[in-house]
Amino acid sequence: MEAAGVTIAEFFASIAGIGMLYEPVFYWPDERYGYHARMTPDDLDGKLQDYPANPQARALVEEIIAAIVSLMREHGSSHFQIGRLYPCLSAKKDGEATLLKDLKHRLDPDNIINPGALGL
Repeated sequence: MEAAGVTIAEFFASIAGIGMLYEPVFYWPDERYGYHARMTPDDLDGKLQDYPANPQARALVEEIIAAIVSLMREHGSSHFQIGRLYPCLSAKKDGEATLLKDLKHRLDPDNIINPGALGL
């Protein structure tokens, strides 16, 4: 991580005495995505440092995140965020995945509502 310029901030919290929240957040120098351009306030335009593409660090972070998600899943963890990162559809049994796919198709036939989320 050090060689690739990757750092991590980790957040832990107790959830009503029955669980624990663990949220790792990774930082590394890399080019900005279109998302960053859309979300950066206008008053910061031109004031933020630009970095060249850093595919090595990006790949390392993706590898670490995949390992964390796999480890958590192995130990029966659940998560508060269901979206693109956490496995949802692949964790469903029997007809659950079929039901979710059917609901998504019926409610969003053009796949315009959060496409790709939930593995759909």
